[in-house]
Amino acid sequence: MTAGHFLAVALSLAAVALGGACGDDTHDTRLHTYDADDASIRYTGRVDASDAKLPRFALGATSIAARFRGVGVTALLEDEHRNGTWRNYYDAVIDGVVVSKLQISTDPSTISYPIATNLPYGEHEVTVVKRTEPNAGAGTFVGFEIAGVILPPPDRPAHKMLVLGDSISAGSGMAGRRKWPERASGLGPQASDLEAFDSQSS
Repeated sequence: MTAGHFLAVALSLAAVALGGACGDDTHDTRLHTYDADDASIRYTGRVDASDAKLPRFALGATSIAARFRGVGVTALLEDEHRNGTWRNYYDAVIDGVVVSKLQISTDPSTISYPIATNLPYGEHEVTVVKRTEPNAGAGTFVGFEIAGVILPPPDRPAHKMLVLGDSISAGSGMAGRRKWPERASGLGPQASDLEAFDSQSS
C-alpha cells in the first residue's frame, strides 16, 4: 500500500467516524422505534404520564407530535375498548394536513396504525389527534415507528385558545347519520353513527 493510498483510507475512516459522532443520518430510512417517553415527542392536552412508557389520555383534541427525517411513520396505540365494542378515532396529520382518520381495530392486540409511507425523503412533522370524547374510553400511546430518524420536537404555538363548552363544542356526533331530535333519544355512540364514522375512516 502506497503512502498516498494509506492516507486516503485513513481520511475516509476518519470521516465515517466523525459522521457517526455527529449523528449523521444521511438518508437513513431504516425502521426505528421511539418509545412514548422519548424526549423528542411532544404532548399537548391532559395526559396521565404516571407511566411514562404508556401515557394515557381520554379528552378529545389531545395530541401527540414529533418531527422526523425520513419517508414514513406509524403510530403505536392501545385502546381501552370500553364496553367491549366502543373504540377511539384519531386524526393523523402530516406536515399540517390531515391524511387519514385512524380507526382503532376491534382486535385489542393490534397497536400498529400506519400513517404515511413513501413520503419524499426529508424533514416532516407528524401529529396524532384524538377525535373522540372520554365516553369512548381512554387511549394509550406506545410510540412511533419511523422509517428514518426522529428530530428535536416541534415548537409549541405562540398563542393558546381556551374553549369552554360541552360535547357540542367538542363536535360530538358530527360524523353520524342521525339528526336532531333523533340523536337526543339516547346516550353514547349509536350503531348507525359508528357505521357512518367507519365509512368515513376507510
